[in-house]
Amino acid sequence: MKNTKGIYKIDGYLLTALMHNLLGATLILFLPMTVVKIAGHDGWMAPIIAMIGSFYILYLIYRLSLLFPDKTLIEYLPLIVGNAVGKFVGLGYILCLFYVLTIVLKETSLLYFGTGILTLTPEIVIPTLIIIASTYAVAQGIEVIARTYFLYYCLLITPIYLIFIIMTMPLWKMGVFLPLKEAGFLTIIHGSLQAQAYLGEVVFLAMLVPYCRSSKEAFISGSLGNLIAGTLTVLTIMASIAIMGVDTAARVQYSIFYLADLMQPIGLKIFLTAIWFITFWAKVSLLQFILTDGISKLLGLKEHRSIIIPIAITLLVFSLTNFPNAANVIDTLINTFPGVILFFAFLIPTFLFIIAQIKTRFKVFSS
Repeated sequence: MKNTKGIYKIDGYLLTALMHNLLGATLILFLPMTVVKIAGHDGWMAPIIAMIGSFYILYLIYRLSLLFPDKTLIEYLPLIVGNAVGKFVGLGYILCLFYVLTIVLKETSLLYFGTGILTLTPEIVIPTLIIIASTYAVAQGIEVIARTYFLYYCLLITPIYLIFIIMTMPLWKMGVFLPLKEAGFLTIIHGSLQAQAYLGEVVFLAMLVPYCRSSKEAFISGSLGNLIAGTLTVLTIMASIAIMGVDTAARVQYSIFYLADLMQPIGLKIFLTAIWFITFWAKVSLLQFILTDGISKLLGLKEHRSIIIPIAITLLVFSLTNFPNAANVIDTLINTFPGVILFFAFLIPTFLFIIAQIKTRFKVFSS
């Protein structure tokens, strides 16, 4: 549906699916090995702690959206910190989005090569197919992205993954989780910082709130997406530890596909991989829409159709050239990615909220 300004508005159900996918698509794939390597059999606790941090981010976004209704983060930054500083910080968020998108595009090819599927396919093919499909979706608008993904989300993706997790439970060896908190609280917190890097992507909801029917609905949708993604990740980590053991779980990058090889029916891994192709398309499409919309608002453009294709081509080129191999991507995810996301997801929104509250109290601007 459209509001009086002609902007498409999606409902909370669609946004919940999009937010779950935004957070969970890569969280479930890349987090288990990292947190198990850090915290051992206590690694499953890391996403639980990280979810609390994400709820804090969502609260900040919600409060800021109430102060600046129908405005994205890029639009209300200049109102809070001034035009020059606001444009500079907005550019920072654009670069952060670009950085995340190039990583996600690279992860699509790593998924297929890392699971032993399509290993003879040239690396450029998979991200190219993703970017072509996502670019078409961005050109159609946020409602098309949301409704298309929601169909797969309800009928295929979430039910199948839940069934898969339930199928693994008879193989769980619960004794491996004892004693609880053996790794120590600080070590578990260290692991939670890795989880928070992925869940911190919820900050990009600040650029989507005006496209939802209300700020409250956006907050609830983001919270549900955060809860579902975090819970499924906890179950995935527990399944990896309980079936493979700590030593193996700390070495296997794509634990869910390793587990799929142990399950019946044969070929379940290929089916899961096909599902993940859809989730990657949805995540790239959503982030690409936010990036394109953000750039158009930062530059003051009336519409963003003219910059969709140039942005898509730039994303593809950088994803292929910035990360020459899998080891480079994994090193980035562990060492660089968390710092970037924590800075843009926690530090800056906190300062923005404090400044906005001070200005509101002294009636510098009206809300």
